[in-house]
Amino acid sequence: MNYFVFKLLQDDGRLFRGIIMRPHGNIASARVYLEQRYDMPVLSLWRMPLFLKEMYVFFTRMFRKPVKTADVSEFLRNLSVMLRSGIPVMEALNDAADDSKGSPLQSVTEDIYLGIESGMSLSMGMARHPDIFPNTVLFLARIGETSGCLDRTLMDAAKHLERLRNMQRDTKRALIYPVFVFTTIFFAAAFWMVYVVPGMADLFHSMSATLPPLTLTLIWLSEFLQENLFMIMVVLVCFILFIIYQIRNHYKSRLVFQRILMRIPVSKGLIESSSQAYLSEYLSLLIASGIDILSSLEILEGAMSNEVYKLKVAAMRNGVIKGHSLERTFRNANIFPKFVIRMIAVGEQSGTLTEQLDYIATEYRLRLEHTIQSLAETLKPAVIIVAGILFGVIIAGLFLPVYQLIGQVGTLR
Repeated sequence: MNYFVFKLLQDDGRLFRGIIMRPHGNIASARVYLEQRYDMPVLSLWRMPLFLKEMYVFFTRMFRKPVKTADVSEFLRNLSVMLRSGIPVMEALNDAADDSKGSPLQSVTEDIYLGIESGMSLSMGMARHPDIFPNTVLFLARIGETSGCLDRTLMDAAKHLERLRNMQRDTKRALIYPVFVFTTIFFAAAFWMVYVVPGMADLFHSMSATLPPLTLTLIWLSEFLQENLFMIMVVLVCFILFIIYQIRNHYKSRLVFQRILMRIPVSKGLIESSSQAYLSEYLSLLIASGIDILSSLEILEGAMSNEVYKLKVAAMRNGVIKGHSLERTFRNANIFPKFVIRMIAVGEQSGTLTEQLDYIATEYRLRLEHTIQSLAETLKPAVIIVAGILFGVIIAGLFLPVYQLIGQVGTLR
């Protein structure tokens, strides 16, 4: 792809500058394109050299706003509708680029358009943007191009992305409440320890009160926080950043972290439900689209974000390579309960595997929704209990000496 820097003269005498992409490096062709598109005289036009083009593409993608899954889904849906109505791919992409003006998806759409103009297929153009179009969408596009049903496979891809987005949205929604509450509790407790407890401690010392062990512990902790608050915050932030870096960049750290999460009752249920829903959703869509089981499992292995389940899918793929049935590989992987494995076995024997997988995917989407709702309701009382215990300890430690002082005053009278 070639990039041209241009300068045009507008009717009011002002200059209009910009950068365009063209499949060919011919300056005369780019000049004709600009004159036809903007209907303005071209004052200057030059093609970026290779090193400058690479830098421009790198920084453009780095600082480009992230493309939302909802926008990608809408793009695929609109493209499918236009193709179904008989509009050629080039015209459909041109209209899609005009509709997405001002959004991060506009440059992506224009790049795909120019790729097709230079002889690429739609799936090849999408493959140039793996951060936007997942492997599932690419395989569906290739199947549609091969079978002549591109409009149907693009619609399937759009619906698939919408379902995945809903799963992710519901999962994040379930975690918002506990994260918000625990963050609030943390800052409230820090405020009490740094600002309230020191004032109460000065009062107790001035009255020469005998302090119970709980109050002494709170005062010691408050003094420690006051003296080392900045260092504690620096260490805490560095530790969190280090953990995030390790999880993102080191496979073993990520695997250990996810295994720990799968041992915690609350996170275990959420991870299992979401992974089962994702796995059944992907597998149902891929096999229903005509992709063989081995290729489907290979795509699924790359699509799974959970390393524990990724290992299980890899084991399933190796089982299929060895000639094992899908029912046996599912049983050995220990991902789904026995009734699901029984349904897969029936589907393999009766030739209705696609229908069985579709039913399983629907069932586990509903289960994920139920798990998220149950999780939100379960966490609310747990959060309240934790907050009550924490502030109960603080209040008890501060007011217990007050009651002792009142008792001493009453005794003196």
